[in-house]
Amino acid sequence: MNHLILAAKIIKLSNVQILPGHLTTSKLVVQFPNPKSPKMLNYIYMKVWGNLAKEIQYYYAIGDYVIIEGNLNIAKESHIKTYKKTELRVSKIYPFHLVKHNR
Repeated sequence: MNHLILAAKIIKLSNVQILPGHLTTSKLVVQFPNPKSPKMLNYIYMKVWGNLAKEIQYYYAIGDYVIIEGNLNIAKESHIKTYKKTELRVSKIYPFHLVKHNR
C-alpha cells in the first residue's frame, strides 16, 4: 500500500454503519484537482473506520475541504481486465476550509 496525503473536497458522505463486534465504518467520496489537466477533477472513494467514522459524520459536511492522510489501495477487477478500483483507507483527517453548518 502507498501512503498518501491529499487536500480534497467532500462530495458524498454515507451514514455510519455498525458492523458485528461494534466496529463502525463509513464511506465517502472526495474530489481533488488533476495537476496534469487543471480543468479535470479526480474522484476517490474513501473508507473510514472506528471513532474517525463518527467524527467525520459529526464535524464535516458536503462541500468541506479537508486534508486527508491514509493508505492507497488499487485493486483490479477479475472480470474486467482494464478496470482498476482505487480506495483510500483514512488514518487521519484535518479541516482545511469548512462551510457554515446549520447545527
